[in-house]
Amino acid sequence: MGIKVPFVSIIIPYYKNTGTISRAVESVLNQNDLDWELIIVDDGSNDELESILEQYRRDNLILIQKNNTGPSDSRNIGASAASGDYLAFLDSDDWFDSNWLAQFKQEYQKKGFDIAYCFGALIDENTKERDDWKKFVELTINGNRVKFNNLVGTFLVSKTLFAKAGGFDPALRYSENMDLGIRMVQNTTKDKGRYLDQVLVFFGNTMDPVKRNKKYTRSLLLKDLDYFQQKHLQILKENQSFLRAIIRRQLVSATVCGNWKKYLSKLKEIYAFSTKDGVKYTLLLFVLPINRLRLRAVGFRK
Repeated sequence: MGIKVPFVSIIIPYYKNTGTISRAVESVLNQNDLDWELIIVDDGSNDELESILEQYRRDNLILIQKNNTGPSDSRNIGASAASGDYLAFLDSDDWFDSNWLAQFKQEYQKKGFDIAYCFGALIDENTKERDDWKKFVELTINGNRVKFNNLVGTFLVSKTLFAKAGGFDPALRYSENMDLGIRMVQNTTKDKGRYLDQVLVFFGNTMDPVKRNKKYTRSLLLKDLDYFQQKHLQILKENQSFLRAIIRRQLVSATVCGNWKKYLSKLKEIYAFSTKDGVKYTLLLFVLPINRLRLRAVGFRK
C-alpha cells in the first residue's frame, strides 16, 4: 500500500516567535479533519523552536531549518517540500478555527476548485476584542472584475496553480500576499474559484504599535510598495482607488522615516489623482510632530 497523500500541506514560516507558535501548531493539530501535513520552516531563528515542537512530534509534522532569507522564500521552500495536493499558509502568530479544513474540503467535494477563500478576523491580544473582515479584495484585471482574499490562511490553492503563478516573490516582505493573490487570479478562471462565507482564520494583533512604526520598518514598507507599484502598474491603472490607497500608505511611510525626496514624489502622484488627497497630505508635512505622536499611539493594523 502506497503512502497516503494529504489533501493539504500547511506551511508556517517561523522567525523568533516562541510566544505564539504553539497556538498556531495546536490549531492545526486540533482540526476536525486530519487530512493534512504541517511544514514549519525555521528562517534562521536559532532559538528554542525545536524543543517547543518536541511535544508535538509526529510523522506529518515536518521542520525545515535554513538561513534567514525572509518569509516569502520560507513559504516557497515549504511549498517545494509539500506532498499535499493543495497548499495553505499560516503565520506563526495566527491560528485556524477547528473546522477550517473540514469546511474547505466540503466545498471541494461539491465541484472541486483551483483556489478557495474564506474570511478572517483580527483578535486584539489584550482586550480579546474581535473584528471580522468579511469582505474580499475586488479588482479589475484586463477588463474583468475579480475578487479574492489575500490574507494568509484564508485561501487554499492547488499546488499546480501556486507553481503556475510563480509562488511568493522573495523580493517582498510587505504586500507579498496581495502580489501572489493578483498572480493567482490571473492564472486561473472564475469558475475555478470558490468562496466560503465563514470566518475560519484568526489574526493575533501582536506587534507593538511603536515597533510597527519604527523608521526601519516603515522604510522596508516604502521600498516594497514602490516595487509592488511598478510590478503591477498596468493593473493599478485600472484600479485607481486601490492605487491611491497605496500612494497614501507610501506618503505616511515616507513621513515616518523622513524620506522627503520620496514624500514629494508621491505627493505629486497623489495630486494627479485627487486634489483633496493632495491637500490632506500637504498638511501632513506641517503637522508632522503631531502625526508622529498619533502614529505611535494608534499604530497600524496588520
